[in-house]
Amino acid sequence: MSGISDALRQMRLPPGLSQDLLVAAADALDRAEAGRAADHQNTKHLIQGLRDTFRDEKDAWQLEREKMENDLGEVIDQRDEYHDMADRLAHAIADHFLAPIGEHSSANCPWMRALELIENPPDAAPAADGDALRRDVARAICIADGAEPDQVIWQGNPPEPYGNVLGEYLKHADAAIAALRASKGDAA
Repeated sequence: MSGISDALRQMRLPPGLSQDLLVAAADALDRAEAGRAADHQNTKHLIQGLRDTFRDEKDAWQLEREKMENDLGEVIDQRDEYHDMADRLAHAIADHFLAPIGEHSSANCPWMRALELIENPPDAAPAADGDALRRDVARAICIADGAEPDQVIWQGNPPEPYGNVLGEYLKHADAAIAALRASKGDAA
């Protein structure tokens, strides 16, 4: 009971007014306060339940987020491994054909250049493993002609296929090496 309802009960009304009316008003006030207290408790329980639910959901979302970040990290690692392997493969193809493929840039994709070498191999046969002499002579002839060895693909308009240009330099290199060996009496 509240102080107001107690005060109503203790009040004495002038004759003609019913004391029962004051008691009924005090009882109604007590019930209203009890209802508000119950509503307050219900609201408090509801808020507590929502807080617990949101905390559980937040924990589940946090776990899912961490799993997704780990999965993304694995995907990035795999992408980097595949990128490195594609680079190694492209450079192996370029070395096999004695052809520069350049570096990654907005204007150049070494992987595409390596694929072009495989799809359209140079006229000249690739050098055997360890035959750096042939490549070095071809590069020297290219430089002596005033061309940049890594840019010979862009000769001509439209650009001449890389294999044809490289093949010509390799033919000159083979002829120069054969002439040098012949002058020394070495038939190998």
